[in-house]
Amino acid sequence: ADDQIDCTTHAVMAVTVSRARCQDHKFDPFPQKDYYALAGIFRSCNTLYGATGGNGNRQPSSLIPLSSGSDQPAEANPNQQRIAQLSNQLKQAKANLEANQDNKQQQRQLNKRVAQLQKQLKQLKNGNNKNNGNKLPAGPAAMGVVDDRIADVRLHIRGNTKTLGDEVPRGFLQVVSLREQPIIGDKQSGRLELANYLTSQENPLTARVMANRAWHWLFGQGIVRTVDNFGVMGERPSNVELLDHLANEFVASDWSVKQLVREIVTSRTYRLASDHSEQNFAKDPENLLVWRQNHRRLDAESIRDAILAMSGKLERKPVTSSPVAKLAGVNIGRQNTNLDQATGKAFRHRSVYMPILRNALPESLAVFDFAEPSIIVGRRQITTVPSQALYMMNSEFVVEQSAALAKKLL
Repeated sequence: ADDQIDCTTHAVMAVTVSRARCQDHKFDPFPQKDYYALAGIFRSCNTLYGATGGNGNRQPSSLIPLSSGSDQPAEANPNQQRIAQLSNQLKQAKANLEANQDNKQQQRQLNKRVAQLQKQLKQLKNGNNKNNGNKLPAGPAAMGVVDDRIADVRLHIRGNTKTLGDEVPRGFLQVVSLREQPIIGDKQSGRLELANYLTSQENPLTARVMANRAWHWLFGQGIVRTVDNFGVMGERPSNVELLDHLANEFVASDWSVKQLVREIVTSRTYRLASDHSEQNFAKDPENLLVWRQNHRRLDAESIRDAILAMSGKLERKPVTSSPVAKLAGVNIGRQNTNLDQATGKAFRHRSVYMPILRNALPESLAVFDFAEPSIIVGRRQITTVPSQALYMMNSEFVVEQSAALAKKLL
């Protein structure tokens, strides 16, 4: 849940709510209760695989939760990971029952939970997977979530899982309150209500954050240069009126990213030359007010695509499916004969279609400041280091494409 809270609030609202895990946020107006209100929503959801088997057909493992922690390949036993997860939950419930012998009310609830888990385990071990549905849906598989055991989360004092405070009702950020706040029902996780809250026209952050991200990618720096942090520790907007205008137009166009990009790239500002002006430089050396276009280096994906395009080896058609999904339940990172194909060594499609694995980032992207895959990175690092020149001189990929280009010219 901590990762989910961090990614969601960073990406959509550019705020650091995850820093309120152990105490009230030190800089921004997020009390600790806000963190656990969101945690209750995510803890009430169950994450499911979207894996297919090696032959491309959907397997029952598509419906197995990610949180089981089992190393067993999913296709070996469709219920194996779910059984492992429920066994851990049953063990924990029995331990809680033993520790709460003096609390009769708590004991009744725990006895009920133990009986429920034992019944589910029995069904799964007998091959009757009713909890995950009697029949697999047709069509391609995708990773997703379903509502699980609905419950609020107790506040963790100083972030300690063993020192619990009061239960915090599932909800949203108090400082960003809407006129018609979505109401979370007793039998709902709240994920639908959270989605409606984040994308409400009244939410003051979502549209501004998206407009700023589009400006950043088109100009090399955002109107708010700290694109992932609109809080107190982030930078102030260089042009508040412009940011508000773009956000309002974005919402008015039914949240169309294409329309937002079109409005920016057809403006006079975007079409400015990158010529230097001593007078303007003296007033605005960092070009915050955009008196010229910024010089920008190609990003990692464009460098790789350009090399493939020049050699004539670029496969322009989209991929038909994810190579990673076809690996099914194997532990990515262990030795696998299909891993080279999945991670890009023999991949000739455009970089946008490349599967990105956290522990197997393609060298052609990593050396040119590709974003760290395990965290939200709205603004990439831009470096000039010897390894980039050495890669262009010596890498197997570049040498192979150079030979193809030479052959094509000859």
